[in-house]
Amino acid sequence: MYISQDQTGIGQPASTPSSLTMPSWLRSAAENAIVRYHLSQGVRDVNELTNRVFFFRHPGRQGRKLDRNEAGFATLAAEWTNVRDQVVRPLLKTSSHGGTQSSVQLQSNMGPVGPFGVLTISEPQRLSFSYQFTPEDVLWTARFLTGEAGGRDDLNNQAIIWAMFNRYALFTHRNYETFHKFLRAYSTPLQPVLRNWRAARRHMHKEAFVKTGGFYEGNSSVPKGQLRQFLELQDKPWHKLPPGAQSLAKHALSGKVTNPIGNASEFGNTFVYFQDNNSGRRPTDEQWVQYTRNYAQRKKWRWIGPVSKLDQKVNAFFVQQKIENLPQGIVRVIQNGRSPS
Repeated sequence: MYISQDQTGIGQPASTPSSLTMPSWLRSAAENAIVRYHLSQGVRDVNELTNRVFFFRHPGRQGRKLDRNEAGFATLAAEWTNVRDQVVRPLLKTSSHGGTQSSVQLQSNMGPVGPFGVLTISEPQRLSFSYQFTPEDVLWTARFLTGEAGGRDDLNNQAIIWAMFNRYALFTHRNYETFHKFLRAYSTPLQPVLRNWRAARRHMHKEAFVKTGGFYEGNSSVPKGQLRQFLELQDKPWHKLPPGAQSLAKHALSGKVTNPIGNASEFGNTFVYFQDNNSGRRPTDEQWVQYTRNYAQRKKWRWIGPVSKLDQKVNAFFVQQKIENLPQGIVRVIQNGRSPS
C-alpha cells in the first residue's frame, strides 16, 4: 500500500501502543534501522519507506487510511511528511551514494534490528491471539535476562523466556498491550517503582534505595522507590547489555529458539524453597522431586518432570492445571511469515 500526502493511512486510537513512548534515541535508531533494512531488501520507493516507519510508530492503524474528519488528521499528516523529509529521504540519499551500513553494524551501534517474529497460538479455534514483536520488546527482554538471569544464553534462560511467552500468550496479553510492558510488570528489576510494598520496606533504609515519591496505599510509612542498580539497568542501552542477553533476546523473539518446556508458564527454585523450610538442609534428589511435586499440587500446577540438559534445581517449570489439556507447544513464534518454531 502506497500513501501520498493526501492519503497518509496513519494515526491510531490513543489507547494503542506506540513507539512514540520509546526514549528518543531508541526510536530514532529503530526507525533508521527499519529504513536501512528495507533498502537492503531493494525497497526504494519513498512513500513505501515512509509508511514502514509510520506503521512502526502507529501499529494500531494496521494500514487503515486516516479519515480527514478524524481528530488530529492535520497533525498526523504533518508527522508523516516530516518522517519522509527528515528520516527517509536523507537515508535514501545516503544509500544512493553507497553509504548504507550493514545490519550487523546497525545491531552493534544502534540496537536490535528486525524484522522479528510473531507470537501466536497455533490453534485459533481454541484461543485467538497474535502479537508482532518489536525492537523495544527485544531490548527489554535483554534487560530482563540481565536482571533476572545474569544475561547468559543457555538452556535454563531459554526456558525462562518460553515461560514468559506462554504466560503472555495464554493469560496476560489482555492486561498488557505489549510484551515489554508485561515483562516490566512481572520482573522486579524492571519495575520503575517496586510494586510490592514489602520489598520496598526491606530496602527503604539502604543507600541504594531511590525514593520515587509518595507512599504505598495502606502503608503510609513505606516510601515508594526502587533500587539504584535496577533503575540503571532500565536505562542501559543495547550496546552495554551482555552479549548473551542480546543474542538470546534477538533469537528468541525471532522464532529461532526451540521451546523446551511445553505449555509451562510458571517457574520457581524449589531446591531453595526446600532449604528454607528445612533449616538450610539440602534435599536429596528424591526429596527434591517429591517436594517439587507437592509444591505444584498446592499451587494447582503440574510439574513438567525431568527435561534433558535442563537443570530444574535452578528453576523448576510448571503448567497451570486449567490448561494442561491443551496440545503441547500451542504457543509459537513465527519467523517472518515462515514456519512456526
